[in-house]
Amino acid sequence: MPRSSPRSAQNPSGRARGRTLMNSPSPPRTRSRRWGGAKKGKALAIINPADPPMIMRNTIYCELEGEPDQAAITKSVKEMIAQVQRYVPGYKLVNGPDFDGNRVAVFMEVAGLGDYLPTYAGNLDIMTAAAARTAEMFAERILDGSMELKKLVPAQ
Repeated sequence: MPRSSPRSAQNPSGRARGRTLMNSPSPPRTRSRRWGGAKKGKALAIINPADPPMIMRNTIYCELEGEPDQAAITKSVKEMIAQVQRYVPGYKLVNGPDFDGNRVAVFMEVAGLGDYLPTYAGNLDIMTAAAARTAEMFAERILDGSMELKKLVPAQ
């Protein structure tokens, strides 16, 4: 097994991010199909070893079967960004939606708040904030009676 360099020992975030991506129970390509309704999905993780670290950026490409409804897509993207910004203020549109025939591209970045983690750790802020927001949504549904949690019985 190769030895870690002093630099990687000081900042192991690249290795940790790689392990997180590889050990995900549902890879992004699967989620884009299951939750987004895509017939095909692909996700590429580019981990940049720059020092100081770069802010988290994402490029989202979509190829449609027909001509895209540019107004509807633009409206939907802006609405979703506004929703996410309620719990991740550093989530922003850098460019797009950009339309090229039946293809759409959206360019995003996520800056962390910088309260506990550095601002370049937007990936960690968005995961933590999304988990908290998901818990809030479950709580809202439980409190209004539209959802009931079933008791888990441990396996024997």
